[in-house]
Amino acid sequence: MSGRMTGAGRGRLRRFGRTEDGSAVTQFVLALPVVFGMFLMTVDSGLSTTRDALLDKAVAMTARSIRQGTLGNPTVADIRGDLCKVMTVFPNCATTLKVQVIALPRSDVAVPAVPASCADQGNGVTPVRRYVAGQTNGFVLLRACIPVESLTPVAMIRGPRIYDVASSTILAGSVN
Repeated sequence: MSGRMTGAGRGRLRRFGRTEDGSAVTQFVLALPVVFGMFLMTVDSGLSTTRDALLDKAVAMTARSIRQGTLGNPTVADIRGDLCKVMTVFPNCATTLKVQVIALPRSDVAVPAVPASCADQGNGVTPVRRYVAGQTNGFVLLRACIPVESLTPVAMIRGPRIYDVASSTILAGSVN
């Protein structure tokens, strides 16, 4: 072959270049992945917010149970079990949920600046259920953390696909 195009071949090529058939399909094919990716990121963001709200609610309910005495003097395992009763949407909650019970000194009641490390820590809580004038009580930070997987692979662009959802609250009491 000489590499030269025949007259009939050139005519077909010119007609192909002038026609606009399929231009809408081309635009659709180029825009679809972008629009679908944005849709998935929106769904993933909503799911992440829902998971965070569920964990916050579960921690608040468990802290209330501890304060009211319905859990007695709970251990970390008791606290985990109570949290998992509320968080039914998290798969394998009993094995993946990490609970931290940290004593806070009375001189510094600020929440520790260290981010949740998703590790079990502490033994349990002895809550203060009755005010006694003159008695000094301590504070306990109850923190729950659970690793969850992102719904979309788009999340891997800027970091890991698995991220931690954490919530914490402060109780009056002491660590066992």
